[in-house]
Amino acid sequence: MSSGEETGGGEAASTREPAASTEAGPPTVPTLDSSRIAESATPFAETPDLVVGKGDDADDVAIHPDGYVIGVSKNSKGGLEVYDLEGKRLQWVQLGETNNVDLRGSTVVSTNRSEDRVDILAFRDGRLEYERSFPVPFDPYGVCLYRDTVVVTATDASRVEQYSLAGRHLRSFRDVASQAEGCVSDEKRGVLYVAEEERGIWRFEAGPGASSKGTLIDEVGDHLHEDIEGLTLASPFLIASSQGDSTYAVYRNDEYLASFRITDSDEIDGTNATDGIAANPEVDLFVAHDSENARGKSSNYKYVRLSEIFGS
Repeated sequence: MSSGEETGGGEAASTREPAASTEAGPPTVPTLDSSRIAESATPFAETPDLVVGKGDDADDVAIHPDGYVIGVSKNSKGGLEVYDLEGKRLQWVQLGETNNVDLRGSTVVSTNRSEDRVDILAFRDGRLEYERSFPVPFDPYGVCLYRDTVVVTATDASRVEQYSLAGRHLRSFRDVASQAEGCVSDEKRGVLYVAEEERGIWRFEAGPGASSKGTLIDEVGDHLHEDIEGLTLASPFLIASSQGDSTYAVYRNDEYLASFRITDSDEIDGTNATDGIAANPEVDLFVAHDSENARGKSSNYKYVRLSEIFGS
């Protein structure tokens, strides 16, 4: 990258490339139509090879409504990368083996497997700044935010925990009996979804004072092929990455609607064995991890228009 390198607080190295200027107005928010879900969609952009990492070192991803995408590198010397809406890398923050990421407003959280901690960063004006971390007594895997709390899954099988942003343990979730990674919260409905990779998708009440007992809304079988990986919301829809058959299952009100694939465009390959996914109707964007990335040295992220998936 053609930029200098900064180090702040002894915790993270960061570099940044200038964002391309644009005079385009805000995008039109598409109306997502469940009756017109496409069988396939094609990418219009993709991200470059990771700064640090080869092979399948990309994983989870998050979209900021101001028009930025944040991805991870789970290389031992990895961290977070910030991209624009055309896939251009704008910033690289080195944190360690970073597996999953989520954001709400200016707050970004990510799991740091090098240090067994959750990293908390501020995101302002298209730039990440490391703020603090809190330790967890396990190898952290997936992560998602619910208001001012953080849900963290573990690599040691069935563990799913909820913490305050200050790192205070709030509760342990029940019912998940094997490895879970992906999770996402619906703050309007007060609902949390967790993907148990070899079994199905769980729904929990998201508030930390609620019951820790969950409801299984769909299982591996007709619609889902293990592993079940990333989960994201494109209101009012829940989308799940069905890694075993490289499809994406769509739900509304916890009922399965349809599945779609991301296939090759003229210049960009489709996706295979996806881990993390993210959607944001405000910028008409669905982003999916591609484990193979046929033209690259590392896995990366493919960008697809939500309006193409939902036939707007």
